[in-house]
Amino acid sequence: MDRFPESGIVVAALQRAADYLVARQTPSGGFCFYRWGGIEEPNLADTDHALSALQRLDLPVPNADRVAAFADRFRGSAQPDALLHLVGIDRALGRNPAADAALCGVVAALSPPASPQVDGGPVDVWLRRVRLFVDLRRRVGVACDGERLLADLERLLHGGGFGTPPNLIDTRTALEIADCCGRPLRRDDIRQFVDALQVPVLAFTSTLTSRMGRLDLIASGVASCALLGLPLRHRGDALRFILDCQSDSGGFANAPGALPDIERTAAAIDIVLELTANA
Repeated sequence: MDRFPESGIVVAALQRAADYLVARQTPSGGFCFYRWGGIEEPNLADTDHALSALQRLDLPVPNADRVAAFADRFRGSAQPDALLHLVGIDRALGRNPAADAALCGVVAALSPPASPQVDGGPVDVWLRRVRLFVDLRRRVGVACDGERLLADLERLLHGGGFGTPPNLIDTRTALEIADCCGRPLRRDDIRQFVDALQVPVLAFTSTLTSRMGRLDLIASGVASCALLGLPLRHRGDALRFILDCQSDSGGFANAPGALPDIERTAAAIDIVLELTANA
């Protein structure tokens, strides 16, 4: 059984991460990871990720009135990614997106992504578009007829995984699509593929033939194991790697020594809380 760092180290890391997030809020109420010399570009994505992470830490929304005013500037957008982040911000502010008739109408009017054979683009891009589409509909309570999307998804499965070549990040995305559609994929071949990507020291790697360590790979591995009902075999290694990704600023990067940002910090907080929940 892997040993975890002392709980005090984890608590201190989470506190530093919370301080980092709060420091990324701009006078407008929005958040952005880059703030230097008066240059700042608050955006919906960073704001959503920051508020989600603070919620996970049971911390209040700082300057909630300004956050609401910032988000309201983007009302009327028909861009799926903007809509998804608006929904996340609304929920953090205690608003009910499902009760917003205008928002639900815009979401319901969105067309599902074309089949990958028609789209002709990279598989990973198609998977991300589909996940965004189904997740957005699920969050606002708009019914999603996912039969065609799930059929397209099944055709992309090979070697127990998804992607070209089969890899952990694309496989996680596919698992989340199926879960959002109410049809979890718990096939034995997928379970075997993901389990084979659990490796010592790095905790998870990307493909069966690669050995790389990244925060986003651990995030995908932890999420995939949860969706598949697989045990995490290298919890201690995962936690140590994640803590090594924390910068002096308190934010987390995708790898030790890299540039931290809000999205990675939010992901790191989720992983640390998951890994230490039953430790």
